[in-house]
Amino acid sequence: MKSILQRLSRLSSYTVIVPIFMMLFAGVHLTGCKKDGRLFTHVDSVAAVPPQFHFFNAFTYDTALTLSVDGLPRENVKLNTFSKYYSTLTAFNPNAQQPSSKLIVTYNPRINSLFRSMATIAFKPNTSYMVFPVSQGYDVNNGTKASVVPSLVYYPEEVYHPGNGYSAVRFLNLMSGYNSSSITVTPNTGAGTNLTIPQARFDYVNDIKTPSETYSTTKGGNKVLAFNMSGYGYNNTGQYNIRFTFLPVPLEDGKSYSVIATGDMKNFLTPAPTIEPQPQFFIVEDGHPESLEELAISTVTFPGNSSTMAEVRLVHGAYNLPNIIFDPTVPGSQGVYTGINVQLNQATLAAQRWPIVYPSTSPEEDTTGVYDWNPPSMAANARFPFPVQISPGSYKASTLAARTFSPTYNVFNYDFQENLSYTICLVPRNDSKTQCNSFVMQNDRTPDPAFFKLRVINLMGGLAAFDLHTGSPSGPVIAAGVPFGQATDYQQINPTLVTQDLYITDAGKTTLPFQTAAMKLPFKGGNSGTIYVMGLLPGTRYTGEPKPIKPFVHFISDAYATSSSYTNNTTLYYKY
Repeated sequence: MKSILQRLSRLSSYTVIVPIFMMLFAGVHLTGCKKDGRLFTHVDSVAAVPPQFHFFNAFTYDTALTLSVDGLPRENVKLNTFSKYYSTLTAFNPNAQQPSSKLIVTYNPRINSLFRSMATIAFKPNTSYMVFPVSQGYDVNNGTKASVVPSLVYYPEEVYHPGNGYSAVRFLNLMSGYNSSSITVTPNTGAGTNLTIPQARFDYVNDIKTPSETYSTTKGGNKVLAFNMSGYGYNNTGQYNIRFTFLPVPLEDGKSYSVIATGDMKNFLTPAPTIEPQPQFFIVEDGHPESLEELAISTVTFPGNSSTMAEVRLVHGAYNLPNIIFDPTVPGSQGVYTGINVQLNQATLAAQRWPIVYPSTSPEEDTTGVYDWNPPSMAANARFPFPVQISPGSYKASTLAARTFSPTYNVFNYDFQENLSYTICLVPRNDSKTQCNSFVMQNDRTPDPAFFKLRVINLMGGLAAFDLHTGSPSGPVIAAGVPFGQATDYQQINPTLVTQDLYITDAGKTTLPFQTAAMKLPFKGGNSGTIYVMGLLPGTRYTGEPKPIKPFVHFISDAYATSSSYTNNTTLYYKY
């Protein structure tokens, strides 16, 4: 009986204590981990910045990739979307103050050997990361997309936004292939200003101390973003420049944003049919993947748009100028002079001499020991360098030996006008060892979507005049009797989806002076371009150092109205 009374006494004391605790905590609301797109959200969590990563699928050659973390398939991530966040901590290293490694694998959801990529990444503590695939892309002439193996790259993100009262923006170029690109943000901090942001350098990720280093800052507001890219086609077969402008987007002060570019620009610009779809562009508030949205394109622009500058391109066809110069008194490569410069006051247009390689021990038919072994892409890069922008005005143009500034091969004066594009052609002289001729042409900057505009230039030594035919050597004539050292006007040609076979014949005849195969070129509406017929007609003698000069025919796209009308700069004929 006494034992029962003692138990009741203890129970009655508990019933007094419980209400006291309920009264003490009646006005208290406990906080916890709020769930949104991230694992954790604020300083009431375990760490100020959550140790986490998520995967963005930018691999343009498949509709989805399976994401595996530490040997376990986690989810299929669709193209141009984010995965969930995953902790970077491990069971073997749960300390948030020490780096943790994760094995990350991605692959095709149906065939796990296709597009398979694997990386063991050592994530820094208390840092949030993006992980994404990057790839070199593929050349449709030498491979297939199935052969592409992406690499996994990791990059920190600023999930807790800057407290300096500005918006933070960065640019992640995840397009396949190697390109030079940037974005501009307008206005920057006031009317008439803009901010240029280069693409992020992923090879320096280990040197990044804080995620905020990867961003540029601008004052918040409605911003016009523009994407600018220049580069070469696969195997360096042609240079392109392109600009996408987007509809305005609001950027808020105190937030961080990533602008992301995906797709395959090179194969998108490949002649019809277009191999890959138009690249896409996205913006996301970092730390909030649910905010990801595609940027709406307002315009796509190409060479030929308004500018306050003049654009000048150099085309070097003067093979008769001296060979590569060697100075035995200067050691090493410093004594080798390979360049030809056209000096426009303070601006320089640079090209390479003919031939464009050093002496070889395998000269083949060249008895001088200089052998032009270069494939078309290298020859084109040397003889058709990038155009340059110069201020409008009158210029004295001097063609000189690069680095030595003497001798002078040609001099002329020209008045270059604002918002116009020009080509300077160096023309060979078969009667001189040290002199060349030159002329300047104005390039078309008003492509017409209803026509393909084509201009033809004869810079081939020994070819007095030629006709250009389509279909066969006796087919329709596009350009008739093109004399040496001159250019035709742009001819308006009805566009066609069928790539055309082109033939160069002696003027007024059907005989082929040098050609052994058809030259192929698409006639795209909205494109204006020039065919340069260069080099030396076989069997032609000239005054100057003997060189293995051969016929060389190249197409340059001068202007194009839309991305679908773009045609790669490309070598049409070169037997090396």
